[in-house]
Amino acid sequence: MIARVIGRLGVPENAGADELAEVWPEIVGPVVAAHARPGRVAGGEVLVFVDSSVWLFELKRAWHAKILERLKHRLGPERARSLRFAIDPGLPA
Repeated sequence: MIARVIGRLGVPENAGADELAEVWPEIVGPVVAAHARPGRVAGGEVLVFVDSSVWLFELKRAWHAKILERLKHRLGPERARSLRFAIDPGLPA
C-alpha cells in the first residue's frame, strides 16, 4: 500500500536510500560501509544490504543499536523507526 502511495506521489521508492548512500560511510564508518549499503528507506524502516552472511550476523549482533541510533539522528525518528539487514540481492551468484 505504501509503495502505491509513493508511486502516485511521484517519489522514487529508493529516494531515501539514495540520500542515505551519500552519507553512509560517515554514519557507519569505512569498514562497515565496505560491506553494507542502504537498500531502501520506507515506512519508517531502513533496509541495509550486506555482502555476506558473516557481515549479516555481525551487524545484527553487534551494530544494530548503534546504526539505528545514528540513523534516527540523521534521518529523524519517524523515518528510521526500525532497521533490517539482508543479503544484497545485487551480488553475483
